[in-house]
Amino acid sequence: MISSWFPQSAILAHPNMKLLISHGGYLSVMEAVYHAVPIIGLPIMGDQPAITARSEKAGYGLYLSWEDLSEKSLRAAIHEALSNTKYAENVRQASIRFRDQPITPLNQAIFWVEYVARHKGAPHMRSAAQHLSIIEYHNLDVYTLFFLTMVIFIYILKCLICRTVKAHHSKFSKKIDSKVKFQ
Repeated sequence: MISSWFPQSAILAHPNMKLLISHGGYLSVMEAVYHAVPIIGLPIMGDQPAITARSEKAGYGLYLSWEDLSEKSLRAAIHEALSNTKYAENVRQASIRFRDQPITPLNQAIFWVEYVARHKGAPHMRSAAQHLSIIEYHNLDVYTLFFLTMVIFIYILKCLICRTVKAHHSKFSKKIDSKVKFQ
């Protein structure tokens, strides 16, 4: 079956689902753990390598790099994930821990929407960053201070080097002058 989109969570929830081969994105791994499905990760970029490595370290996933990907390595990873029961058991334990919450995510979302409505938009919960000036928001004051500090440091360093060179030059000139007078 070919489609531009599949309901991944619904597919992972199917009782016949045994393994997910994924790019190792955070949401895919979360859904796989929630539904207790082991993972083979083929990370592409960003945080995917770290997330895939974490799933392998936790014992419910395998990490395959694109550089080492071949028919043989993919076949071996699939065979390992399906035949070794440790992956299914580890992901089942992680799923139990993940689902152990006092309130369902849907009920939690409903609570917060109602909370914001009850408190007229909940202005007390808004980030103070919304009220920053453009200078504060982009840290222009910090960058300016850093730049000025560097300019002053370079200027002082230049002055010290120039003084040292002049002192050394004048001392050297006096030695040459005294040698020339004696000849």
